Amino acid sequence: MALGLAYNSTETSSGNAAVKYLRADAALRQSYPFSPNAAGDLEKALEAPLTADEEKMVAAAEEAMVELHHGAETKHCDWMMSHEDGPLTNTSHRGAIREIVAVAGLRARIRFRDGDVGGAMTDVVAAIAAARHLTLDGSITSVLLGNKLEREVSVILAEHCSGFLLPN
Repeated sequence: MALGLAYNSTETSSGNAAVKYLRADAALRQSYPFSPNAAGDLEKALEAPLTADEEKMVAAAEEAMVELHHGAETKHCDWMMSHEDGPLTNTSHRGAIREIVAVAGLRARIRFRDGDVGGAMTDVVAAIAAARHLTLDGSITSVLLGNKLEREVSVILAEHCSGFLLPN
């Protein structure tokens, strides 16, 4: 099945993408030890030169990436946030999406470097779909964060695809 943005794909699976992203987060946490500031560290790593530790972490995160792709292929995404809780509303899904998108971005960079353009493109599209799904929770903070994540992944795409678009 071709991976497409969840909003336009005619080949979407059933279910709730939010559940699949939370499964991805659980798999990610089981695959590799993360620091308390993992989301921020991973986002910084998107712009820095790749290291052996990042490659090891990405390799260990295979199950999480499978779940990310399942979520990205799912049209429906409901974070089931209770806005009645006001400022006490649970927003832990934001950190989960930040980390998963960053790992997908790192894997895309590795795949681009290794010549696997198709694999890199599916990771980029899945990361963008997850960032867009995040914006559906109904909060302005998640909209802003989702837009930021999409921009970060788009930079990876632009950096690696510019060679395909420009004549030598």
